[in-house]
Amino acid sequence: MHSLPPLSIGEQSFSELRKSGFLYVDKTKYLVDLIDGGSAYFLSRPRRFGKTLTVSTLESIFKGETQLFNGLYAERWLKRSDFSAFPVIPLSFGSVSAAIGIDKMRTQLKTRLLAIAKDNNLSLHETDPSEMFFQLVNKMKLKYNKNVVILVDEYDHPMLEFINDKEKATDIRAEIQDFLSVIKGTYRDIEFTFITGITNFRNQGLNLVLDNLNDITLDKNYAAICGYTQEELDKYFCRYIESLGKKKSLCDEVINNRIVELYDGFSFDGDTHVYNPLTINSLFKKQRFANYWFGTATPTYIENYLLDKAKSPCDYIEYDVPYDVITSPQEIEDVSPAILLCQSGYLTLRTADDSDIFSIVYPNNEVANSILRLASNNLFKSADNIAAKKKSFVDFFSKGDVANIIREFNDLLSQDIYDSYAMMTGEPVNHACYNRDILSTFICSTSWIDVSKEVYGSHGRTDILAKLRLNGTEKIYVFELKMLKDGSTPEVTLAEAKSQIIRRKYTEAIFLYDRCCHSGLDCHRQGVTNHSAL
Repeated sequence: MHSLPPLSIGEQSFSELRKSGFLYVDKTKYLVDLIDGGSAYFLSRPRRFGKTLTVSTLESIFKGETQLFNGLYAERWLKRSDFSAFPVIPLSFGSVSAAIGIDKMRTQLKTRLLAIAKDNNLSLHETDPSEMFFQLVNKMKLKYNKNVVILVDEYDHPMLEFINDKEKATDIRAEIQDFLSVIKGTYRDIEFTFITGITNFRNQGLNLVLDNLNDITLDKNYAAICGYTQEELDKYFCRYIESLGKKKSLCDEVINNRIVELYDGFSFDGDTHVYNPLTINSLFKKQRFANYWFGTATPTYIENYLLDKAKSPCDYIEYDVPYDVITSPQEIEDVSPAILLCQSGYLTLRTADDSDIFSIVYPNNEVANSILRLASNNLFKSADNIAAKKKSFVDFFSKGDVANIIREFNDLLSQDIYDSYAMMTGEPVNHACYNRDILSTFICSTSWIDVSKEVYGSHGRTDILAKLRLNGTEKIYVFELKMLKDGSTPEVTLAEAKSQIIRRKYTEAIFLYDRCCHSGLDCHRQGVTNHSAL
């Protein structure tokens, strides 16, 4: 068997990727379609999802670097008799920072513009960045006698550094708006424009200065322009799956099921599912199932944002929002937490056919565990032995050890985490919500367990619904939480909770498959009491 092509984890240059022989999943049909179908686009995708590689691939296409496209869809397109290369201005804001002031950001932009000018044997008069950008477009058009291609990557990076500081974010936004307005002012000299970011450009007011951009973020035709589809996984990674299966002594089907359970679920149109490229490459390169998202796609601004503004993370599960809310212009500092987390990749879209209502959900176990790790680290920072509790809880859950599950729950509720919860929610503690959120967050953060709260059925709603997915098996638990009333006993209250689950047919309303029954371990019915003594 031929050796497998090496997998890249950090390389974002298309040229280097191809020259070094790394595996490349061919996305060039999407790019050719963009070029043939228009002249100005915007694409929003989360961090580490392939935006920079997409921009780099477009750069190589427009420069006519045909040798890099051998065997790819774009090869024939580049070899057309009517194609000729274009001058390209590639600008990345990913390395531009305003953390130590706007003047420093201006200096970084000027340095980048001077470097591009030097690469093209041009000189620029050093003034402000916007004027230098204007000079560069005009001089490249004159030198090559062809319109210029503008590629801007991660336009919003400097603003996201100050997502919790509206005054600074506003100043930085104005600076970037002024800089990018050059594109509109020189549109007659521009052949093609492509801008990427994490947040929607309308949220930063760029639609006011770039009103001709076609936003393809939610376009079904480009839902898989970044990320790997299941079909691409089957086509390009079948030998890597086989290799991982041999190492783990597991068949390909079990490996595939595990990949789906852990990593599938990102969607940018509510329908098409894709895997995060960095996660999949890391999985097969390191040959280990692990959480690769947390360490690579969790920028500081998300951590600070969750601490500053976000409520309980369980509040974002099954969050319904109309299409026009997702796309409507809002300043990024004022956008809802669910929308920002969706744009950042921590939540993703689901929708029914022909519906303009999206559900915003966690895409998969890997990402849910990442965001809930952030939340639980803060929420349970004063709790004793929380890591050991999570491990024990998953073990009890998988064995159907209901008595120990309840014991762990009550022990958790007895710990002094009221202050952390109140700080997270920013509201006075409501004991019913407190119990529900504490338990839901704890369950979610253990990994392998999906959780929903206040799930509606035809006869009522259950407090917590939890599903364990481990090693190809599922166990489902329905929890009804009850406060112990004065004059009552735990035994009576538990009996009421169990009776309510059965009487209101929570399991029948929620699960429509035979495995969910009132007896046995596939569907556990439990009432959890809470009282002052615990």
